[in-house]
Amino acid sequence: MAGVIVLGVLVSGSGTNLQAILDAIRGQRLDARVAVVVSNVAGARALERAREAGVEAVVLDHNDFASRTDFDAAVVASVASPVDAGLASGFGVGSRSSSVAIVAISSRVAPK
Repeated sequence: MAGVIVLGVLVSGSGTNLQAILDAIRGQRLDARVAVVVSNVAGARALERAREAGVEAVVLDHNDFASRTDFDAAVVASVASPVDAGLASGFGVGSRSSSVAIVAISSRVAPK
């Protein structure tokens, strides 16, 4: 049997999908743990939802990066490094991800 799924969630808005995941975990309908929530919008309600649930919340402003590829690399690092999230679930922030982010994330979730 597989262990608990460790999730990294990408958000940019109110966080209703994040809340549904957190509720499913709390209600024991999903055997998972949200390790980190990453957003490119500092005021996103989803970040507050994450903090209220005791989940690390990270803001990465895409304007702080020279290119989309650099931003995507930072997103991947935020999800993958210190928490070693097993699955990245994107709601909003990853909607225009470069192939760098898609390859990096999918290589982390592919069966070994």
